[in-house]
Amino acid sequence: MKHYFIINPEAGHGKGRHMIPKIQKEMEGRGISYQIHMTRFSGDAEAFIREKAQEGRWARFYVCGGDGTLHEAMNGAYGYPNVSIGLIPTGTGNDFVKNFTFRDAFFDIAAQINGTELPIDLIRVNEKLAVNMINIGFDCEVVVEAAKLKKYPLIQGVLAYWIGLCKRFCQPMGEEMEISDGNGMRLSGEFLLCTIANGSFCGGAFQSSPYAEIDDGLLDFAGIRTLSRLSLLRMLPSYQDGTYLQKMQGEKWVHFKQCEKISVHTRHPLCASIDGEIISFTDLKMQLEKRAVRFIVPKGVIKIEKRTADWEEVV
Repeated sequence: MKHYFIINPEAGHGKGRHMIPKIQKEMEGRGISYQIHMTRFSGDAEAFIREKAQEGRWARFYVCGGDGTLHEAMNGAYGYPNVSIGLIPTGTGNDFVKNFTFRDAFFDIAAQINGTELPIDLIRVNEKLAVNMINIGFDCEVVVEAAKLKKYPLIQGVLAYWIGLCKRFCQPMGEEMEISDGNGMRLSGEFLLCTIANGSFCGGAFQSSPYAEIDDGLLDFAGIRTLSRLSLLRMLPSYQDGTYLQKMQGEKWVHFKQCEKISVHTRHPLCASIDGEIISFTDLKMQLEKRAVRFIVPKGVIKIEKRTADWEEVV
C-alpha cells in the first residue's frame, strides 16, 4: 500500500508545512513507502487523488488542510474502492473532526498509519459531493463574510465567523424558498437559513445539526423561517451549543427532517456554502450517497454517537 500526504500550503496560514518533519521522521523510521504532494491550485488535491486512484493499487491519502481540502479529497476519492482518506486538520475551522473525540490524535502520524477505515456517507449536491454540510441563507452569507476576514492573520476560525455574523446581522435577512424532500414534506415562504448536514458542526464552533452522524444513512435538514433580530439573538446561544432544535420543537418557524434527499428552489439566485465552497443557485438538489468513501479514523479516536432525533414536524 502507498501512503500519500497532501499538504495545502495555504490552509491555516501554512500550518500544514510544519507537519513535514513529523511525517518524514515517522515514515522513514518505519521504512514505509510514502510521498508528499504540495497542492498548487484550487482543485489540485482532487485531481491528484483521482489520478493516483486510477492506477488501481491500494492507497491512503492523508490531507493536511481544512474542510475545503477534505472536500476536494472526497470528491477525488469517490468511486474508487481502493482508496481511503485521512485528515490532519491544519485549517482554521476544522468542523469535520469535531464529529470525533480525542482529536489530538489526528496530528499523530503513527495513529494515522495505524488507524481504522470507516465507510462514511457523502451528500451529492448537483454535480458535487459534500462531506460535512450545505448552508443556505444567513449561515452562508456569514461564511462569505468570514472568508473575507480570514485573509487577516489575527482573524481566524471562530472569531472570523462571529465578526461575519455581526456584520450580516445588520443587513436585510430572509429569502423566499420552496423546499421538498420528495416524500411528503413541502415547505414554502421566507426562510432565514437552511442547513442540510452530514456532520454536526459549522463555523468552527456551531453545532447546527446536533443529530447528524456521518455514517447513519440519513441527511439532516433544518430550516428556520425569518424571525425578528431580537428572537435571533435569543436563539444564537442554543444554535451554537446544538440545543435549539430540542428547545424550539413545536414552534412553527423551525422545521427539522431526517431524510435521504432534499431540493431547494428559489425565484432568483442565492448562494450556498458546500463545505465552505460558495456557489450560486436557483435549483439545488441534494441526495445522500451512503457509505461512499472510507475515512481513516486514527488509532485512539472514537466517533461521537448522537442520540436519535425525537421530532414531530410542524408544517
